Amino acid sequence: MPTHDESSAFRRDYKRLTPTQKSYLLKVLAQFVADLQDIEAGERDWFRPSLNVKRVRGIRGAYEMSWASDGRQRSHGVIQ
Repeated sequence: MPTHDESSAFRRDYKRLTPTQKSYLLKVLAQFVADLQDIEAGERDWFRPSLNVKRVRGIRGAYEMSWASDGRQRSHGVIQ
Protein backbone atom coordinates (compact mmCIF):
# COMPACT_ATOMS: atom_id res chain seq x y z
CA MET A 1 0.00 0.00 0.00
CA PRO A 2 1.45 3.39 -0.96
CA THR A 3 2.08 5.92 1.75
CA HIS A 4 2.12 9.67 1.35
CA ASP A 5 3.31 12.88 2.91
CA GLU A 6 1.99 16.37 2.25
CA SER A 7 4.24 19.38 2.12
CA SER A 8 3.72 22.29 4.47
CA ALA A 9 2.72 24.32 1.41
CA PHE A 10 0.01 21.76 0.62
CA ARG A 11 -1.35 21.86 4.17
CA ARG A 12 -1.35 25.67 4.14
CA ASP A 13 -3.09 25.81 0.76
CA TYR A 14 -5.62 23.15 1.80
CA LYS A 15 -6.77 25.33 4.70
CA ARG A 16 -7.58 28.10 2.22
CA LEU A 17 -9.87 25.97 0.04
CA THR A 18 -13.60 26.43 0.08
CA PRO A 19 -15.74 23.53 1.33
CA THR A 20 -16.69 22.78 -2.30
CA GLN A 21 -13.04 22.68 -3.36
CA LYS A 22 -12.14 20.43 -0.42
CA SER A 23 -14.97 18.06 -1.33
CA TYR A 24 -13.81 17.86 -4.93
CA LEU A 25 -10.20 17.31 -3.88
CA LEU A 26 -11.23 14.40 -1.65
CA LYS A 27 -13.12 12.89 -4.60
CA VAL A 28 -10.12 13.03 -6.91
CA LEU A 29 -7.78 11.79 -4.17
CA ALA A 30 -9.97 8.69 -3.90
CA GLN A 31 -9.54 8.19 -7.66
CA PHE A 32 -5.79 8.70 -7.29
CA VAL A 33 -5.57 6.04 -4.56
CA ALA A 34 -7.71 3.64 -6.62
CA ASP A 35 -5.34 4.11 -9.57
CA LEU A 36 -2.31 3.48 -7.33
CA GLN A 37 -3.87 0.25 -6.12
CA ASP A 38 -4.60 -0.83 -9.70
CA ILE A 39 -1.04 0.02 -10.74
CA GLU A 40 0.38 -2.04 -7.88
CA ALA A 41 -1.89 -4.95 -8.84
CA GLY A 42 -0.74 -4.75 -12.47
CA GLU A 43 -4.22 -3.87 -13.69
CA ARG A 44 -3.28 -0.42 -14.97
CA ASP A 45 -0.11 1.14 -16.33
CA TRP A 46 -0.61 4.73 -15.22
CA PHE A 47 -3.04 7.22 -13.75
CA ARG A 48 -6.27 8.16 -15.47
CA PRO A 49 -5.71 11.22 -17.69
CA SER A 50 -8.29 13.34 -15.86
CA LEU A 51 -6.05 13.41 -12.78
CA ASN A 52 -3.16 14.97 -14.69
CA VAL A 53 -0.51 13.26 -12.54
CA LYS A 54 3.11 14.08 -13.28
CA ARG A 55 6.40 13.14 -11.65
CA VAL A 56 8.17 15.93 -9.80
CA ARG A 57 11.53 16.27 -11.50
CA GLY A 58 14.51 15.60 -9.28
CA ILE A 59 12.61 13.98 -6.40
CA ARG A 60 12.25 10.21 -6.62
CA GLY A 61 8.76 9.00 -5.78
CA ALA A 62 7.27 12.50 -5.78
CA TYR A 63 4.25 13.37 -7.92
CA GLU A 64 1.99 16.33 -8.43
CA MET A 65 -1.58 16.31 -9.58
CA SER A 66 -3.78 19.03 -11.06
CA TRP A 67 -7.29 18.51 -9.84
CA ALA A 68 -9.17 21.60 -11.00
CA SER A 69 -10.46 21.85 -14.54
CA ASP A 70 -8.51 25.07 -15.02
CA GLY A 71 -5.27 23.34 -13.92
CA ARG A 72 -4.65 25.88 -11.17
CA GLN A 73 -5.23 23.66 -8.14
CA ARG A 74 -2.31 21.33 -7.57
CA SER A 75 -1.62 18.69 -4.99
CA HIS A 76 1.96 17.65 -4.28
CA GLY A 77 3.02 14.56 -2.42
CA VAL A 78 5.63 11.88 -2.11
CA ILE A 79 4.51 8.33 -2.72
CA GLN A 80 6.64 5.50 -1.40
